[in-house]
Amino acid sequence: MCAEAFVRSDAKTVRGPCWCGGTRRLLVFLDNLYYRCDKCAVEGFLSDNGSEYHPAPAVDKAPDYTKVNFAHCRTWEVYALCPDLSYWLSEGIPEESVRKFGLGLCQDCPMYPGHKSHTIPVWEYGKLVNIRHRIINPENPKDKYRPHIPGLGNHMFNSDILSHVDSVVVVEGEKKAIVLDAQRIATVAIPGASSFKGDWASRFKHLRAVWVALDPGMEAQSLRIARLIGDAARICNFPTKPDDFLVKYGGSRQDFLSVLSQAKRVTA
Repeated sequence: MCAEAFVRSDAKTVRGPCWCGGTRRLLVFLDNLYYRCDKCAVEGFLSDNGSEYHPAPAVDKAPDYTKVNFAHCRTWEVYALCPDLSYWLSEGIPEESVRKFGLGLCQDCPMYPGHKSHTIPVWEYGKLVNIRHRIINPENPKDKYRPHIPGLGNHMFNSDILSHVDSVVVVEGEKKAIVLDAQRIATVAIPGASSFKGDWASRFKHLRAVWVALDPGMEAQSLRIARLIGDAARICNFPTKPDDFLVKYGGSRQDFLSVLSQAKRVTA
């Protein structure tokens, strides 16, 4: 169990990855070091040095929870310490979602020195694969994202939900996915409209429906993604950005689902 992979839920508990998969399923009580998983129901006690009193559940292979090296961003702090909560609330993201996704604030972005950044951890198969830094007041407003360190590559955001849903919305940008998730709409995000990798398509093959809801003007990119995914894909035509539809223009969850219902399948 990697202590760094756990985040504080409240004054008495922390949450982190369990052997059964996922990143926030195992709950550890700090007063007596009792732990239990919300999904697989494994439970036991930890000793003060982190070793277990009870054996871990038998699995073929434990997930790899090796984390990105946070030393490259020495002042990065988790939400519990430095949330900049007012920003996330202004973007239509409730406090519950800020905690759920571990959103935070970097006082000095490692890839954009001298600037603060809002931080969005990106997990894949239970492993932290990147921290996306959203620069505060960049010199070029269109150039506001940085990886945590060079060479981490592109990853889908919130992709671990694909193993336990039967339909999903694909959007561009992590913030949109978090806004939709707060509305109880299963969503994954790609870093940019043209960043969808061909080998990602296999992760959608078991789904009943995949709604591709990129920003207006990204029709060619939407068509490419839909063709890669196949028969389950449907292309949505929102009049504005999906998160603005809800936050800026006051659309309801039902309004959003109504637009999804009008999505078009890809035809020959």
